[in-house]
Amino acid sequence: MILTRNRIRIGRAPRSIAAILGAMMAMLLTATPAYSQDAGDRRFDEYTWLTTHNSYANYEDARWSHVMQSHSIVRQLDNGVRGLMLDAHWFAGSGDALCAISLGTDCYGPGVYMCHGSCSGGAGFSYALPRRTLTETLNEIGQWLQDNPTEIVTVFLEDRTRDGQLINPIVMADKALPLIFDPESNDWYVQGRGWPPLQWMRQNNKRLVIFTSEYQNRSFLTRARNDYAVENTFDLGALGQDTACESRNNVPLDKTEPNWNRLFIMNHFRRTPTPAGAAIDNRFDKLNSRVFDKCLSAAGKLPNYVAVDYYELGDAKLVVDHMNRTRQLR
Repeated sequence: MILTRNRIRIGRAPRSIAAILGAMMAMLLTATPAYSQDAGDRRFDEYTWLTTHNSYANYEDARWSHVMQSHSIVRQLDNGVRGLMLDAHWFAGSGDALCAISLGTDCYGPGVYMCHGSCSGGAGFSYALPRRTLTETLNEIGQWLQDNPTEIVTVFLEDRTRDGQLINPIVMADKALPLIFDPESNDWYVQGRGWPPLQWMRQNNKRLVIFTSEYQNRSFLTRARNDYAVENTFDLGALGQDTACESRNNVPLDKTEPNWNRLFIMNHFRRTPTPAGAAIDNRFDKLNSRVFDKCLSAAGKLPNYVAVDYYELGDAKLVVDHMNRTRQLR
């Protein structure tokens, strides 16, 4: 099998297309990502990482009625995902009335939880039971990193907290806290030295990077996403036809810095996700073409994160591996 810029070429026709495709899918979901096998001598910004949009909204971690992913966060990590997009909301608590009406199934105290839009409304849509806190989720990620000592994970928080509500749940995540890499630390100041090599992050056990969308909540634990990254708009349109690569915010995709490189988050999903739509959008030809024909020219560099819905459908993992191998040849 030969990877080309826009497609996969197979040398001889298979006798059973369905069998070959099934075998390829199983191989892609279980194969070790290219960045896991890398010696780590390249900088953090010289890799592309498979990323899941709304990673928490899945069938396995809670009872969501409408999901963006099929698998639990831990299973996503097991299958090669290294970037996780989480929505963090402050929830004042269920209260006695909701606890009673739910027959004891929704009795939660105040805290920062994984919710979509808000933590109230309909269970399964804006939130799901069991409710999952940010602390619980970060500890799962931290435990996975401890079990996989060469891996590096990035968390993007779509932050809907305020007044210092974010920092305590992160401090309380004792399995994740020691692993957090601060781009502004004295150990490695990114804006003066560039991003560290993977080897340094592994040796110093600083393998969890967390960004917040809310500038006011930036701290030594969560740096502001817009200070360190550029990002394209996320909506591919109802039919997946809007593939232009344009900035989501006021930071141009091709913005450069004097001593370091901004990370490039490439969003590639629809406003209303479906498995059928994701299977089309994540096809090798469509995704790879958008990377090289649209986003590379718009940003002047390959994406560092490719964020998709239903990551296991289509060829997103294959495209990411292809980009990492392309980087090695440059």
